[in-house]
Amino acid sequence: MKERIEKTGGYNAGKLSERSPWRTRETALELKLGLPTLWSPPCIDFPAKQKERKEGTLCDVTLSAQGKSFPAHRNVLSANSEFFKALFANEMRENVENTVHMEEFEPLVMEQLLDYMYGGGIAITRENALDLAIGADFLFLTELKGKACEYLISNLNSENCLFLLYMAEKYNVRGLRDSAQKHILENYVAVSASEGFAALSIEQLLAIVSSDDLVAREENIFESVITWTKQDLETRKKLFPTLFSCIRLIYMARCYLINEVQEDDLVKNDESCLRLITAAKEFFSTPKGAVQNSDHASVRPRACQTAILLVGGWEEDCDITASSKVYMQSIKQIFEVSAMSTPRKNHGVAVHEGLVYVVGGTTKNGNVTRSAELYDPRTNTWSSLFSLRKEVAGVGVAMLGDYLYAVGGHDSKGMPQSIVQRYSAKFNKWECVASMNASRTRHCVVGSSYVYAFGGYSSDEEIPLKSAEYYNHLSDSWVDIAPMNQCRSDACAVCMGSKIYVIGGEDILGSPIKLTSCEMYDPKTNRWTNIAAVQHPRSHAGAVVVKDKVFVLGGVGKNNRELRSVECYDTDQQQWQEVASLQAGLEGFGCCVITVPGELMPVLI
Repeated sequence: MKERIEKTGGYNAGKLSERSPWRTRETALELKLGLPTLWSPPCIDFPAKQKERKEGTLCDVTLSAQGKSFPAHRNVLSANSEFFKALFANEMRENVENTVHMEEFEPLVMEQLLDYMYGGGIAITRENALDLAIGADFLFLTELKGKACEYLISNLNSENCLFLLYMAEKYNVRGLRDSAQKHILENYVAVSASEGFAALSIEQLLAIVSSDDLVAREENIFESVITWTKQDLETRKKLFPTLFSCIRLIYMARCYLINEVQEDDLVKNDESCLRLITAAKEFFSTPKGAVQNSDHASVRPRACQTAILLVGGWEEDCDITASSKVYMQSIKQIFEVSAMSTPRKNHGVAVHEGLVYVVGGTTKNGNVTRSAELYDPRTNTWSSLFSLRKEVAGVGVAMLGDYLYAVGGHDSKGMPQSIVQRYSAKFNKWECVASMNASRTRHCVVGSSYVYAFGGYSSDEEIPLKSAEYYNHLSDSWVDIAPMNQCRSDACAVCMGSKIYVIGGEDILGSPIKLTSCEMYDPKTNRWTNIAAVQHPRSHAGAVVVKDKVFVLGGVGKNNRELRSVECYDTDQQQWQEVASLQAGLEGFGCCVITVPGELMPVLI
């Protein structure tokens, strides 16, 4: 404890270091916070002791703060503060002299903290919230620290977050630090326009612009780095190349890269910057998806550039659609991209090397189609692929290696199929491989080390299946595995890590028909485990994995209406949470995860 006191000798609640870059911003102390919150310590009532303290009678210790003395009682201080408990338990000078020097504290803050420890309440306001959080942390007043931090966090904004981050890091207030960092990353454009942005150190700015979790267009990041550099050009221009290397140039709009970035003086005058420009221009001229598997930071998309593409389906109060939408979960916004050439529903969708494949489905006139299309997010264009060998709708699609597998489905007569069609992008050709053991339509399919098929309807019976099987591409054969716990058709499935998650669906013999139940399959043990149910019963939905979280979107609800809700499953908390709403209900669509290129990034971020 003595070591802690010595190490924190520079603590000054309410005052800033003369060397602090924030010294010129005294108004920042106001923090632009909201209304006060009254907080009292739990289950402590020492009115008699408080009276003695105020009168200075029967006190056995004195706290000294910046020239002002505060008589107090060791037993009260020890009962409330682990700091004082440890202090008084050690044979320290303060223990002998009966005086504890707390010169780091403002007298007003010291008085408020003593009132709290003696059972009084503290009005947490914008003037004292930060001082109380730091002081409570110093004295190990855990609950008070928590309440003060809650107040500060609830009032975080783009003007005060940099200052609060600076103070939280200086005094190790972790909760506030984490929340301030999160606010900065998620509101970068506004933060970069704030008064405090120019005062960031190179280390602080580097940590921000290099983060994969930064939510901003690369164009905005570049402009903010230019602005920061020009605030002190002579000193900072030598730091510019390091910051510039953190900008993901290939996710800018190509025209901006050439017309703006390449022509900036700071870029033109540095060889390392010019080499990065050349590499980015080469990327734009490379074959599609050439760097998708690279782990280098300069080609790795930020989290905000990872989005969910929703293709086709049946739209609420509408019809079968050809529209394509991008849902950006990082900002909870949806925007339209180029539409398919053919409206379709109950089709299959898969993504490979950045390109999106759409196969089969039912068209607007009710026909089951053999057609297939390819979407390139980099150019926002669709093109035709060689058609399937057989028309199928209600088909399951997955990638395994460099091949796309279209598994089962039903034909134009509505008959479930066991056929498995495989597409080679290299040769633009379909071929048939071993058929499934069971005919299936309206089932779900995922690809991992094998291609798995779960549930659906079979030509042999009129009820949903529990059965499941996988395709071994080495032996060109299908192998039955443990059946699911629940019969289900029209479910959706994803693979995350080594586990497979099957979500919702319907069971026409069950009550209710639409399912909330979900289950997880472990290929290593060949066992199914029930997991938390989704909040809304749904079938004909779509599901994807983004950053170790499962998202399920749309579908048909218990009243047979198209759903708008988006739910997210957190494997750590093991529960579903509704996180967003689509602009219109949608079912029978296909979805996958894509990287949004610079040209498509919405202006709003």
